[in-house]
Amino acid sequence: MNKVIDFGDRLQLAMTLANVSRKDLAAKLGISVQAIGMVISGQSKALTAENNAMAADCLGCKSLWLATGKGEMAASKGQEIDLENNPDFPAVKKVNLRVSAGITGFGVEPCTGDDSLIVFRADWYQSRRLKPDNLLALKVSGASMEPNLYDGDVVVMNRADTELKDGEVFVFNLDGEVVIKRAVRDGGQWWLDSDNQDKTRFTRKACPDGICIPLGKVIHRQTERI
Repeated sequence: MNKVIDFGDRLQLAMTLANVSRKDLAAKLGISVQAIGMVISGQSKALTAENNAMAADCLGCKSLWLATGKGEMAASKGQEIDLENNPDFPAVKKVNLRVSAGITGFGVEPCTGDDSLIVFRADWYQSRRLKPDNLLALKVSGASMEPNLYDGDVVVMNRADTELKDGEVFVFNLDGEVVIKRAVRDGGQWWLDSDNQDKTRFTRKACPDGICIPLGKVIHRQTERI
């Protein structure tokens, strides 16, 4: 699983949407083009607080979003930034899944709010041979996958990949309930296993056909837990 979009990615996204070059931003901040490049590539973690505020003003985004990724991106309601149809940063929608026992398909209820989308660079998809339309994000519920996934974390699943692989994490329809579990092959059959080591509370469950249906492989985790 991969890390959440970082400061350099947010800076590059804001620059792309505002059509501001590294040279122009560097001149605005009074720093070198190389310094901007190092921030974007991750060699330098972030800008100073003062430069972050100046960069946000220059790029038309909110300084809190640029610094932390929290809250709205756009600086004002009058400025429209289309994240849903941006070819450079295709977005993944956060949803709630609706499933029924024994049914292969599922319904989708889109989440709303400032954080209803997760954006990745186009080359992130390309390097992993992923299609944005096949990806959905959903919130983790409960403690069964701690310490790798915590309650409130967000995972991205690839609904085009439903072939079980030993040791990989999938989203399942377990007899009408959406669960996130690790698939384990043991004794000639598939099991749903929890990462939580309290096996008295989180016991391993069999995964019979028709009762346990994989909906997609988990490929990314977004967390605020450090």
